[in-house]
Amino acid sequence: MKIHISKGARRAAVFFIVVPAACVLIIALAFTWFVRRPFPKVGGRIEAAGLSAPVEVFRDEDGVPHIWASTAGDLYFAQGWVHAQDRAWQMEFQRRLGGGRLSEILGEKLIETDRYIRTLGIPRIARAEYEAMSRPYKDRLESYAAGVSAYFASRPPSRLGLEFAVFRLTGVKWDVEPWKPEDSILWSKMVTMNLSVNAVEDRHRMNLLRVLGGKLKDVWYAPYRADMPVTVSAAELDAFRKTLGIPGTEPAAAAAARGTAPDALRLLGGGEGVGTNLWALSPGRAGGGRALLINDMHLAVQIPSIWHEIGLHVVPAAGSGEEPMNLRGYQFPGMPGITSGQNGWIAWGQSVLYGDVQDYFIEEIHPDDPNLYRAGAGWERMTVVRETIHVKGRQNPVVHQVRTTRHGPVISDLKNFSGLGSLVYEDRPAFTELALAWPALNPGSLAEAILRLNGARNFPEFREALSRWDAPSINFVYADAQGNIGYQAVGRHPLRPAPQAQAPAPGWDERKEWKGDIPLEASALCRARRDGDSDPR
Repeated sequence: MKIHISKGARRAAVFFIVVPAACVLIIALAFTWFVRRPFPKVGGRIEAAGLSAPVEVFRDEDGVPHIWASTAGDLYFAQGWVHAQDRAWQMEFQRRLGGGRLSEILGEKLIETDRYIRTLGIPRIARAEYEAMSRPYKDRLESYAAGVSAYFASRPPSRLGLEFAVFRLTGVKWDVEPWKPEDSILWSKMVTMNLSVNAVEDRHRMNLLRVLGGKLKDVWYAPYRADMPVTVSAAELDAFRKTLGIPGTEPAAAAAARGTAPDALRLLGGGEGVGTNLWALSPGRAGGGRALLINDMHLAVQIPSIWHEIGLHVVPAAGSGEEPMNLRGYQFPGMPGITSGQNGWIAWGQSVLYGDVQDYFIEEIHPDDPNLYRAGAGWERMTVVRETIHVKGRQNPVVHQVRTTRHGPVISDLKNFSGLGSLVYEDRPAFTELALAWPALNPGSLAEAILRLNGARNFPEFREALSRWDAPSINFVYADAQGNIGYQAVGRHPLRPAPQAQAPAPGWDERKEWKGDIPLEASALCRARRDGDSDPR
């Protein structure tokens, strides 16, 4: 039996099968083109104005870029170009966040975020920090910024990254500005803010102080007694293991217990609240005749990663006077050099120290002038800065007034902090404002410290570079090609009057003022070690 299909049926089959398939194919091709269009060119030859000589960028099988240049200036220019290739949207978002300029592109919902950043003065601090840098390191930031700007200028905004293209589809458009050297410092300040968290704990204490009163705060937060241990002894650790159900102290016994004792994961490195890990082993313990340094840096998970892995190599021409460089490690996109890694002579890793570097100070305000506050027996005038915040969708900008006392910015002027100043301190009449003291709110030298660290060749030079690391509060571990290992804690840690404050300090009381910083030499084991050292620690 023959089945006859009419011409009309054949046309219908073509229409309902072929046409939809063609539409799907067209949409798929258009989507692929839209997604891949912003991808950077990673092969072939690229002309970039600003280089003094050819630079080679090689990406290994994992996509990690290695840059080879004959001068440091060309190297940092190329690093800026590569960072912009890989992370343009991330860098643009980070500098807008650090500059208090998110409202310009995202609208009114981000006004309070911008107010907070402007109140802390992050953009002003970043500019002052850049201006204070010594010329060789300022040159490197400028070379890096020139490389980023050159890449930004080489493409229209929609081809800098998929995020830019998606925003433009929704009608949100803006011109991507050239990168400035201080833009690199902005993000270092934001990372510092992320790693300085004791002000959050202080806010909890303030809420308790409001409920319990000044005389009861020490009952809730009992001081740490002088006779309590600072370091956990072997006996205490063994008792803790037994409490968790781990039968022995040998590594094999501990490993066997992992599957049987649920809480043992907390002791052995798993579970909630796990932080960064780092350690260094001397050659005798590491095996192989060399020191071993291991660093596993944990920060909040995000896409793309907060870190960017890169290799930076300078092979100078004969007689040029340039220093050779052979760096490999990790850096925040938007900053030159590397923050953690190795340079052929030394290796270094880091973890968060979480030092107590922030305090709130109660400021008593003059009843007739909101910009006068009590200082000792007299009154001082606040520094007042007007910040202009441009907001998408608003014709007129928001003008935000930032007031600063000798302790720091008046944080209670912010919506999310309002009411925190309305406390009573030891039966004193009510004050009205609260200021945040934090060393990172002063111009520092973190960017210069990182670049100096990249060129260090031994433990003294390593420590000298880190003496300029003002914030954040960090543990550093060190190892070198000669088998030395070492440790250094860095960051400005305030030297407070005893006992250490557990609640806001009265800003008018001179006895409560910070007395400088804890000396670098007192904050760590500040020397290198080798096998055979008589000190067993």
